[in-house]
Amino acid sequence: MRYDPNLPRAVFLGPSFAPAAAARLLPANYYPPVRMGDVYRLLASGVETIVIIDGVFHQSTPVWQREILAALEAGIRVVGGASMGALRAAELAPYGMEGIGTIYGWYRDGVIDGDDEVALVHADAELEYQALSEPLVNMRYNLARARANAVIDAAAHDALLAAAQQRCFTERSWRRLEAAPAWQALAPARRAALAAFLANDYVDLKHADARAVLEHVRRSTADSRSALRPRSRWSYPGSARVRLQAALAPDGSLVDGATVLTRALAADDAWVAPCLREAHARCYLEDWLERCAAMPPAETLAPFLARVTPAQASGDAAAFARANGLTRDELDAALAARARHAWLLAGESAMPGTDDAAHDALLAALGETAASARAAARRDACLAAWARRRGISCPAAEHDRRAPHWCAAHGLSAAAVDADARLARALAERVLAAWLLDQEPAHFGFERFSADAELLLALKLDGRHAALVADLTGVRAAPAPPHKDSSAAGAA
Repeated sequence: MRYDPNLPRAVFLGPSFAPAAAARLLPANYYPPVRMGDVYRLLASGVETIVIIDGVFHQSTPVWQREILAALEAGIRVVGGASMGALRAAELAPYGMEGIGTIYGWYRDGVIDGDDEVALVHADAELEYQALSEPLVNMRYNLARARANAVIDAAAHDALLAAAQQRCFTERSWRRLEAAPAWQALAPARRAALAAFLANDYVDLKHADARAVLEHVRRSTADSRSALRPRSRWSYPGSARVRLQAALAPDGSLVDGATVLTRALAADDAWVAPCLREAHARCYLEDWLERCAAMPPAETLAPFLARVTPAQASGDAAAFARANGLTRDELDAALAARARHAWLLAGESAMPGTDDAAHDALLAALGETAASARAAARRDACLAAWARRRGISCPAAEHDRRAPHWCAAHGLSAAAVDADARLARALAERVLAAWLLDQEPAHFGFERFSADAELLLALKLDGRHAALVADLTGVRAAPAPPHKDSSAAGAA
């Protein structure tokens, strides 16, 4: 996929309306029928409006509701109608997705409910997505018009519609309907009148609704978007989203997170282990702060936020976010979390359940005075307090194995530690913390924690992600800062 930021709209279109004609009606970035992951790829591009008309569903996974929710959560306007867009808009209207057209209204009001109503078989892009079957909504609409115009009576209408419904969407066509018993049961004059009506007065409802969607978006602006900003577990930035979400390259390419992460790991994976340990620590400490209701106020965090904000983001945060595959909300939330972590490790505020005096004594015994050593001790004290609050303890066998190694690595006599209750207590907490950081957060119930997400976030926040994207697309860029620590398809 490619994206032109000068046209902040994205339209997913196929058999319902010729893309070339649509582009004359509504200038935008045009893409083939939407499929799973396509909306995720656009989230961080800077797009203001996403229009969903056509989408695949038979041979590929259809667009997820959760990725549309993620777009709405990011403040992106999402409009749908005519086909897959009508179906998704009816499902997600309570969350802010806009629906336009008759077909959308049918789904919304329960007149129709099956996705096969809008499904059809179509050719590929080279043949401009030419329809190879007839969508049921078109048949339903034209049969209703024929009844309203007294071409057929109600009984014939019901029998013909039932005959169309009984066929698989891949086999629906007017020609096949003409061979059905319900059609053949009509009087010859009625058959001729209906055939003439369909030949001379046929309405392509999906096409008409697609035009209505495009004209609606052309007349309105991104400011027309819903004020709703859904916050749901479905929009949590887990592994699937971050691997599909793309960064906007200088040449307009959209490069997904999975591609960037693969390149980063192939070049160097020494950063992975420490990065994940830091991520584990933030996960546990965020949980602890929430449980203690100890979230610092914004004014307290201000200097720490300035400290963790990348220089490029300080200048143009929106451009930095796009280049690194982040929405502004994601960038702001990630920096705020790191600022809280920095505030906590600075030790400027006493935290409940921590034994700072014991850790100070251990530091003194080690002769450690560096700020980094004090921050590590503070982190371990807080992790131990979190573990106690959650009823988590280090297995005795693990403590017995790890404690001697810790003492030996730090040049400390095990006997001296055992003789001093404060040192023994601090050592036990340091060992507990080390064991905690070696465990996957899922071990403690954090099922939504994603290692891929955390690794990609680390790349994004220090700017290496943008440099890797430039490298992957063959665009020369400033060096990254050093690391700190098918021909026929089913569609709807």
